[in-house]
Amino acid sequence: MPDSTLSEPIILKGFERREWTIMAAAVFAIALGIRLACFTGLIADDDMGYANYARQISEGTYQLEPHHFAIRYGVIVPVGVFYRLFGLSEWTTVILPLICSSLAAVFAALLAGRLSGLVGAWVAGLLMATSPMEVRYASVLLPEPVLQAELLAGALLFLFAERRNSIILGLAAGIFFGLAYLTKEPGAFVAVAFF
Repeated sequence: MPDSTLSEPIILKGFERREWTIMAAAVFAIALGIRLACFTGLIADDDMGYANYARQISEGTYQLEPHHFAIRYGVIVPVGVFYRLFGLSEWTTVILPLICSSLAAVFAALLAGRLSGLVGAWVAGLLMATSPMEVRYASVLLPEPVLQAELLAGALLFLFAERRNSIILGLAAGIFFGLAYLTKEPGAFVAVAFF
């Protein structure tokens, strides 16, 4: 007899796709709006170190150095690509953490919705979207907002893969956990916990 869970939708029963889409879009819009309203921008600290390595990547002059900023490829490579495509500016420096932080609120909502339903999704998403610490660091080039989005995406994909018994979704979860490790080393601990 075939496994009935393979034909079930990814979302919980009673959690219609339209409600799911509205909730995700609203949480993303609220998170992004609050982050833009409370824009921090460059703080001339760690962000300048990451920006320097990203600039080197965009110019093709990057060389490995014995500094932990130099090997956080999950941060410096995407920002280097932004620099190459759109030029070096404050906005191209902070667009990655800004978008990732806003997406992390959506991923937290989807994860909560997957575990406890629509009300849990709204609560988790809105708490993450409005958390002062999340808002403060969302527009600073640091690895934490990027790491957070990658870990939450990996966790969500892991749950979907487990429910559907999908190798492709499991592989996607592993890729996100791997990216999390390349963004900041403690991401490996979360990956180990899942596997």
